[in-house]
Amino acid sequence: MSDTEPSKKSAGTIANRIDFNAGVFLAGALVNGAITNLHTTLLFNGGSIRAGKATTAFFGARPDLIDSTVGAGGLVFDTQGYAVTLNDALEAGGGSDGGLTKLGTGTLTLSTNCTYTGATTVSNGLLRIDAPLASSALRLAPYASATLANAAAFAGTLAVEQGATFAFTTNATTRSPA
Repeated sequence: MSDTEPSKKSAGTIANRIDFNAGVFLAGALVNGAITNLHTTLLFNGGSIRAGKATTAFFGARPDLIDSTVGAGGLVFDTQGYAVTLNDALEAGGGSDGGLTKLGTGTLTLSTNCTYTGATTVSNGLLRIDAPLASSALRLAPYASATLANAAAFAGTLAVEQGATFAFTTNATTRSPA
Protein backbone atom coordinates (compact mmCIF):
# COMPACT_ATOMS: atom_id res chain seq x y z
CA MET A 1 0.00 0.00 0.00
CA SER A 2 1.37 3.43 -0.91
CA ASP A 3 1.10 6.61 1.14
CA THR A 4 -1.58 7.91 -1.24
CA GLU A 5 -3.92 4.93 -0.87
CA PRO A 6 -6.63 5.11 1.77
CA SER A 7 -5.97 2.94 4.80
CA LYS A 8 -7.85 -0.33 4.97
CA LYS A 9 -9.32 -1.34 8.30
CA SER A 10 -10.80 -4.65 9.27
CA ALA A 11 -14.42 -4.74 10.39
CA GLY A 12 -13.72 -7.91 12.40
CA THR A 13 -13.23 -8.36 16.11
CA ILE A 14 -10.16 -9.72 17.79
CA ALA A 15 -10.82 -12.01 20.73
CA ASN A 16 -8.15 -12.58 23.34
CA ARG A 17 -8.41 -15.46 25.82
CA ILE A 18 -5.97 -16.81 28.38
CA ASP A 19 -6.65 -20.20 30.00
CA PHE A 20 -5.12 -21.01 33.39
CA ASN A 21 -5.52 -24.80 33.41
CA ALA A 22 -2.54 -25.93 35.48
CA GLY A 23 0.66 -24.70 37.01
CA VAL A 24 1.47 -21.54 38.93
CA PHE A 25 1.43 -18.02 37.49
CA LEU A 26 3.26 -15.29 39.45
CA ALA A 27 1.85 -11.82 38.72
CA GLY A 28 1.83 -8.37 40.27
CA ALA A 29 -1.36 -7.75 38.29
CA LEU A 30 -3.18 -8.87 35.15
CA VAL A 31 -3.56 -5.68 33.13
CA ASN A 32 -4.65 -4.80 29.61
CA GLY A 33 -2.40 -2.34 27.81
CA ALA A 34 -3.79 1.18 27.53
CA ILE A 35 -2.78 1.32 23.89
CA THR A 36 -4.62 -1.77 22.65
CA ASN A 37 -7.89 -1.68 24.62
CA LEU A 38 -8.14 -5.36 23.70
CA HIS A 39 -10.91 -7.21 25.50
CA THR A 40 -9.55 -10.30 27.27
CA THR A 41 -11.24 -13.36 28.75
CA LEU A 42 -9.39 -15.08 31.59
CA LEU A 43 -10.49 -18.67 32.28
CA PHE A 44 -9.37 -19.98 35.66
CA ASN A 45 -9.69 -23.75 35.37
CA GLY A 46 -7.24 -25.36 37.76
CA GLY A 47 -4.21 -23.12 37.68
CA SER A 48 -2.88 -21.06 40.57
CA ILE A 49 -2.17 -17.33 40.70
CA ARG A 50 0.49 -16.04 43.11
CA ALA A 51 0.51 -12.35 43.90
CA GLY A 52 3.85 -10.70 43.29
CA LYS A 53 2.98 -7.47 45.10
CA ALA A 54 0.26 -5.64 46.99
CA THR A 55 -2.31 -3.96 44.75
CA THR A 56 -5.74 -2.37 45.00
CA ALA A 57 -6.43 -3.12 41.31
CA PHE A 58 -5.23 -6.60 40.32
CA PHE A 59 -7.08 -6.33 37.00
CA GLY A 60 -5.70 -2.84 36.28
CA ALA A 61 -7.37 0.49 35.67
CA ARG A 62 -9.70 -0.96 33.00
CA PRO A 63 -11.33 -4.06 34.52
CA ASP A 64 -14.19 -3.51 32.04
CA LEU A 65 -11.86 -4.96 29.40
CA ILE A 66 -11.45 -8.23 31.31
CA ASP A 67 -13.91 -11.08 31.85
CA SER A 68 -12.68 -13.37 34.62
CA THR A 69 -14.38 -16.76 34.48
CA VAL A 70 -14.07 -19.65 36.94
CA GLY A 71 -14.21 -23.05 35.24
CA ALA A 72 -14.69 -26.55 36.66
CA GLY A 73 -11.06 -26.67 37.89
CA GLY A 74 -11.52 -23.49 39.95
CA LEU A 75 -9.08 -20.76 40.92
CA VAL A 76 -6.40 -21.00 43.58
CA PHE A 77 -5.17 -17.53 44.57
CA ASP A 78 -2.10 -17.20 46.83
CA THR A 79 -1.69 -13.70 48.26
CA GLN A 80 1.80 -14.58 49.59
CA GLY A 81 1.33 -12.16 52.48
CA TYR A 82 0.26 -9.23 50.28
CA ALA A 83 -3.01 -7.27 50.32
CA VAL A 84 -4.61 -7.83 46.90
CA THR A 85 -7.94 -6.54 45.58
CA LEU A 86 -9.66 -8.33 42.71
CA ASN A 87 -11.40 -5.40 41.04
CA ASP A 88 -13.19 -7.53 38.43
CA ALA A 89 -16.00 -10.01 39.07
CA LEU A 90 -15.18 -13.70 39.10
CA GLU A 91 -17.99 -15.10 36.97
CA ALA A 92 -19.43 -18.60 36.64
CA GLY A 93 -18.01 -20.41 33.63
CA GLY A 94 -21.19 -22.19 32.59
CA GLY A 95 -22.08 -25.49 34.18
CA SER A 96 -20.53 -26.21 37.53
CA ASP A 97 -17.44 -24.26 38.50
CA GLY A 98 -14.65 -25.15 40.89
CA GLY A 99 -14.91 -22.07 43.10
CA LEU A 100 -12.08 -20.16 44.75
CA THR A 101 -9.38 -21.27 47.18
CA LYS A 102 -7.50 -18.48 48.97
CA LEU A 103 -3.97 -19.26 50.17
CA GLY A 104 -1.33 -17.05 51.81
CA THR A 105 -1.27 -14.97 54.96
CA GLY A 106 -2.27 -11.75 53.22
CA THR A 107 -5.69 -10.29 52.46
CA LEU A 108 -7.67 -11.01 49.31
CA THR A 109 -10.53 -8.57 48.70
CA LEU A 110 -13.40 -9.34 46.32
CA SER A 111 -14.59 -5.84 45.44
CA THR A 112 -17.18 -6.63 42.75
CA ASN A 113 -20.18 -8.94 42.41
CA CYS A 114 -18.87 -12.51 42.01
CA THR A 115 -21.27 -14.91 40.29
CA TYR A 116 -19.27 -18.14 40.48
CA THR A 117 -21.19 -20.75 42.47
CA GLY A 118 -18.52 -23.25 43.52
CA ALA A 119 -17.30 -23.32 47.11
CA THR A 120 -14.98 -20.65 48.49
CA THR A 121 -12.26 -21.96 50.81
CA VAL A 122 -9.99 -19.75 52.89
CA SER A 123 -6.97 -21.82 53.93
CA ASN A 124 -5.17 -18.97 55.69
CA GLY A 125 -5.10 -15.20 55.82
CA LEU A 126 -8.17 -13.00 55.32
CA LEU A 127 -10.81 -12.97 52.61
CA ARG A 128 -12.68 -9.65 52.55
CA ILE A 129 -15.96 -9.73 50.64
CA ASP A 130 -17.06 -6.21 49.63
CA ALA A 131 -19.80 -7.15 47.13
CA PRO A 132 -22.41 -9.89 46.66
CA LEU A 133 -20.94 -13.40 46.51
CA ALA A 134 -22.94 -16.21 44.81
CA SER A 135 -20.64 -18.98 46.06
CA SER A 136 -22.53 -22.00 47.38
CA ALA A 137 -20.32 -22.36 50.45
CA LEU A 138 -17.72 -20.47 52.45
CA ARG A 139 -15.25 -22.64 54.36
CA LEU A 140 -12.75 -21.19 56.83
CA ALA A 141 -9.81 -23.39 57.84
CA PRO A 142 -8.32 -23.06 61.35
CA TYR A 143 -6.96 -19.54 61.93
CA ALA A 144 -8.28 -18.25 58.59
CA SER A 145 -10.65 -15.27 58.50
CA ALA A 146 -13.39 -13.80 56.35
CA THR A 147 -15.19 -10.49 56.62
CA LEU A 148 -18.45 -9.67 54.89
CA ALA A 149 -18.23 -5.89 54.56
CA ASN A 150 -20.18 -2.88 53.33
CA ALA A 151 -23.28 -3.92 51.37
CA ALA A 152 -22.00 -7.40 50.61
CA ALA A 153 -24.35 -10.37 50.68
CA PHE A 154 -23.74 -14.10 50.97
CA ALA A 155 -26.44 -16.79 50.93
CA GLY A 156 -24.41 -20.02 50.84
CA THR A 157 -23.50 -22.36 53.67
CA LEU A 158 -20.87 -21.28 56.16
CA ALA A 159 -18.36 -23.61 57.84
CA VAL A 160 -16.01 -22.03 60.40
CA GLU A 161 -13.41 -24.41 61.83
CA GLN A 162 -12.01 -24.02 65.34
CA GLY A 163 -9.76 -20.97 65.57
CA ALA A 164 -11.17 -19.37 62.39
CA THR A 165 -13.03 -16.04 62.42
CA PHE A 166 -16.07 -14.87 60.45
CA ALA A 167 -17.16 -11.25 60.86
CA PHE A 168 -19.51 -8.85 59.15
CA THR A 169 -19.93 -5.11 59.18
CA THR A 170 -23.01 -2.91 59.15
CA ASN A 171 -25.17 -3.36 56.03
CA ALA A 172 -23.66 -6.75 55.14
CA THR A 173 -26.20 -9.56 54.93
CA THR A 174 -26.27 -13.31 55.14
CA ARG A 175 -29.30 -15.35 54.15
CA SER A 176 -30.18 -18.97 54.55
CA PRO A 177 -29.84 -20.80 51.25
CA ALA A 178 -33.17 -21.48 49.53
